[in-house]
Amino acid sequence: MVFPKSPRYFNRSEKEYIIQEYLLGECTKREIWEKYTGRKEEHGSLLRWMLSLGLAPASKLERTNFIPSDTLELKKNDQMQKDKLTHKQGSTREEPKVAELRNRIA
Repeated sequence: MVFPKSPRYFNRSEKEYIIQEYLLGECTKREIWEKYTGRKEEHGSLLRWMLSLGLAPASKLERTNFIPSDTLELKKNDQMQKDKLTHKQGSTREEPKVAELRNRIA
């Protein structure tokens, strides 16, 4: 029988045991958390334990909303270059009168 206790009082081996039980896939995080702590919501504590103990599977680490700023800059630059190419290529596909007007303006 499991006696629920506050999450802050679990030692390392208990945390590892709880995480291993979760990783077996038979129970959800919520079920595991409620079983060991008596609380219904875990607020990401299991994932924090997994990361701190190095037990997080690769799929958990790969899913993130974080995009480094340099990646965003590269995307912006790529989009600007595509827009320039489309604009240049688009003038050859336009009707002759529209292309002539664009050339006068430029």
